[in-house]
Amino acid sequence: MRRALVTGGTKDDIAPIAVFIKNIKETNSHLFDEIVVYHDGIKEKDQELIKSIYNTRFIEYTYRPNTKNDEVLSYFSRMVYCKYECFALLSDYDEVVWSDYDVVVQDRLDEFCTIKNDEFNILTCSDKLKTMLYKDIENQDILKYNLESDGVGTPLFALSSKLEKYNEIYEWCYEKTTKWGADLYLPEQCIFSLAVQEFDIELKRFNFSEYACYPTKAKGGERIIHAAGPIKFWNGLTNDTWNRLYKEWLDMGGSKYSNVQKKIKRKWLFIYTRLRGIRYKEHG
Repeated sequence: MRRALVTGGTKDDIAPIAVFIKNIKETNSHLFDEIVVYHDGIKEKDQELIKSIYNTRFIEYTYRPNTKNDEVLSYFSRMVYCKYECFALLSDYDEVVWSDYDVVVQDRLDEFCTIKNDEFNILTCSDKLKTMLYKDIENQDILKYNLESDGVGTPLFALSSKLEKYNEIYEWCYEKTTKWGADLYLPEQCIFSLAVQEFDIELKRFNFSEYACYPTKAKGGERIIHAAGPIKFWNGLTNDTWNRLYKEWLDMGGSKYSNVQKKIKRKWLFIYTRLRGIRYKEHG
């Protein structure tokens, strides 16, 4: 059986991606035959350094979403949609596991990576599907879905090639992202949640607090610490493991993180309005 771990980010995030891969090497190298990194132009030098750490496949991601929604791309970047590629990768691997790279893995992930039949291993989510959409829905065909149902959390998920119609699901995700883009403000998370209903996918849910705990809420025993939001381990949060692995990366000659503040104040305003389901427009 071949299992791949997949992540993806922009070329500016090469240092955090490298730290994530070093972290996986230390904690869960027994689980993954290969790591797949989707990117938008990571330097060849850094790619070669990462390949010296772990068997890694780099794939340049060229999708340009026609979301008609500048708010989505101003916060998430188009790389968020590369999560859809996990369905296509099921043609190459028996199992595919996605993880965001803004995490520190603290324990083994064997249970999460064990997939029975055609289940979709996913994290629990306290958000209803309707909260992943703007309140003033433009595309009325979205209303045929049960928007009161629980959504799915997508910082970590696992798929098996036994999943029926995975190629069809792959095409559907991109098609609906384009069609419904103006209504999505938790974009790929919403599309994944809708796909679960559209294709009647069986889910196995795992505890969010164990596999994606926010750093300030950690009480001990968490498998993954997830720095969700604009403040990360590399621009405000402190984590000893992350700091150590980052230093090791720099000592290898890897590129530094470009610690340019990406308009954090604007991002927090954006998040606030998103939580209210309002289409934020920046003025001035």
